Amino acid sequence: MEDRDTPPTIPEDAPLPANFEKKVISEGTQREVPKAGQRVCIHLKLCVAGHMLDDSTTRPVPIELNVGRGNFVRGLDAALLTMEVGEEAEVTVPSDSGYEAHGNQFLGVPANATLVYTIKLITITDEGELWDMAFETKQELAAWRRARGKELFMGGHFYQAHEEFLQGLRFLQYMLQLSADQESLVREAKQAAHLNIAATSLKLGLEHEALRYCGQVLDVEPTNGKAMYRRAQAYAALGKFAEALEACASLIEHHPDDKGASALRQRIIARSEHLDRKKERFYRRMLSEDRGVEESDGGAGDPDSSNASTSSVVATMWRLLSCQQGNGKGTGWASNVLISAGLGLLLAILASVITRSM
Repeated sequence: MEDRDTPPTIPEDAPLPANFEKKVISEGTQREVPKAGQRVCIHLKLCVAGHMLDDSTTRPVPIELNVGRGNFVRGLDAALLTMEVGEEAEVTVPSDSGYEAHGNQFLGVPANATLVYTIKLITITDEGELWDMAFETKQELAAWRRARGKELFMGGHFYQAHEEFLQGLRFLQYMLQLSADQESLVREAKQAAHLNIAATSLKLGLEHEALRYCGQVLDVEPTNGKAMYRRAQAYAALGKFAEALEACASLIEHHPDDKGASALRQRIIARSEHLDRKKERFYRRMLSEDRGVEESDGGAGDPDSSNASTSSVVATMWRLLSCQQGNGKGTGWASNVLISAGLGLLLAILASVITRSM
C-alpha cells in the first residue's frame, strides 16, 4: 500500500517548474492549445525594464519553436502551452524562470531580469518525434530550417540565424541504416550546416565554436575553402596570429586563385603589426610610470624604490585589466597583450631588484 506521506516521484526528464503571469490581450480564434513536442509559429516582442530588446515582426520570418522540451526560456515555454491559436497575450516571466543570473548577451538581457513578452500564437504544427521521422522528412525539415537561417543571416539577424542553423542540424543527427546515396546527402547537408554555424559563430564572437565547426568540416574535406577561410578568421579574432597566418598559407596553397585569402592574410598581418605597436607603447608607458615612481620615492638609492615600482606596475596592470573586464572584454587579444606585457615588465623589475641586492 502506498504511503500517503511520500511525495510523488518526479521523472528525471521532467522539465523544471516555471513561473509566469499571463494577461490575455485578445482571445484565440480556435480552441486549440499546443501539446508538448508540437511546433508553434509565433510573433514575439520582448521588453525588459520598459526597453524593447526583441521584435520578431521586424524580421523576415516568424519564430518557430518546439514547445514542452525545455529548449528555451522556461517561463515562455510554459506560457505557450496555455495559449490558443490566434490568441495574443502579455506574459511576464521572473528571472528564475527566464535567463536567470547569466542573462542573454545577444539580446541585451541583463542578469536577473524580469522578462515581459507580447506573444501572438499563429499556428500549431504536429512535427512528430525525431526518431519516428522518415529520412525524407528529416531532410526536408533540415533544408527548411537552413533556408530560414540564411534569410535571417542576410538580414543581419545573426543570433536568430544561428539558432535556426542549430535546429536544422538536429534533423541530420543519429541516422541509422542509410543507403550509400542517403549517406552522401546527409554528409553534404551536414557540411553546409557546419559552415553556416561557423559563419554565425564568427558574427556573434563565438570564435571557439567557429573553430569547432570548421574542424568538423575539415575532418571530412581537408581542403574545403570556406572552412579554411573561417578558421583563419577565428584564429585572428582570438589574437592567435601565427595560427591565423598558417591557416591562410594553407588556404592559399590549396586555393591559389582565391583573392579573398590573400586579402585576409594582409589584414591579419596589418592587425598583428598594429597590436605589436600598441604593445610597445604599453611597455613604454609602464616604464615611464615606473621611472616616475622611482624619482618621487628617492630613485635607485632608496632601498624601497624597487618595491614601490613593482607595486606601481601591479596596480597599473590591475587597473587596466579591471577596465577590460568592466567593458565585457576580459578575453581575447586585449587581455592577452596586457597580461603578457605587464608580466614581462614585472619580471624585468624583479630581476633588477635581485641584481641590486647582490
